[in-house]
Amino acid sequence: MKHEVTQLSTVYQDLLARANRLFDRLSQLGNKQKDFQDALNKAMAWLKDVTPRAQKVLSEPISAEPKVVEDQLNRTKGLQNEILSNGRLIEGVKHVCIICFMSVKLY
Repeated sequence: MKHEVTQLSTVYQDLLARANRLFDRLSQLGNKQKDFQDALNKAMAWLKDVTPRAQKVLSEPISAEPKVVEDQLNRTKGLQNEILSNGRLIEGVKHVCIICFMSVKLY
């Protein structure tokens, strides 16, 4: 009887350890999912802001007046620079997404 109790206790301890490891992994995955959601929200907010401005620049006819063309070019260059500099938001989403997928694969 003592051997069976010891064996059952060992099985219980192993099961408890596995459950704790799974809980830790699930918590880590939840944190990574939150990081992904935060990065995605930031990128989506910026895209929502920049899309109408980009559409306006693209739909605006090119002027015949040199001064107006220069202003149009300056606005277009400014928008291009903003898009290039905020590309890090999209890369951040991509990076966090890869981390999430890799952590799921490991489990």
